[in-house]
Amino acid sequence: MEQQSNKAKGLIETLFEEFYSAAEEAGMLSVHDLYLRIVPAAGELSISDEEESLTVSKVIFSWIVEDEREVEARLREMKEDIKEAFKLLCDKQYFDRPLFLPPLSVLLEDPLSSSMEELLLIDDLWVSLNDPLMKDLDRDLQDFFGKLMSNYSEE
Repeated sequence: MEQQSNKAKGLIETLFEEFYSAAEEAGMLSVHDLYLRIVPAAGELSISDEEESLTVSKVIFSWIVEDEREVEARLREMKEDIKEAFKLLCDKQYFDRPLFLPPLSVLLEDPLSSSMEELLLIDDLWVSLNDPLMKDLDRDLQDFFGKLMSNYSEE
């Protein structure tokens, strides 16, 4: 299972590279929004720009879901593969390329609810990755406030 997940992440990275190459070939000057779509029955992942003038897609065979009862659980696995591949792309500074201009957002469409999940938002002043940047903020603030108050009450 881990090997399939690693292969899927590699295919996702390749798909992002294909998007960039296709955008350069098409003469696109800038992209502010990227939309990712999953089609579980076909195992397909696609990336489109904000105007849907450029779309690239790839079939990830390990993602093909034949049993309707497994779609929800498998979709969670697919999203995790995408998020992990996405973190690798961010580490490789993929989104620092000239094509991607702030504000830049990368959105993942949920095929079951038609809702959008924001994976990345880059503005001129800040970067927000959906997941763990501020994961334990509430606990950290409570700890800080507790220590501050204990120091204050000792005086």
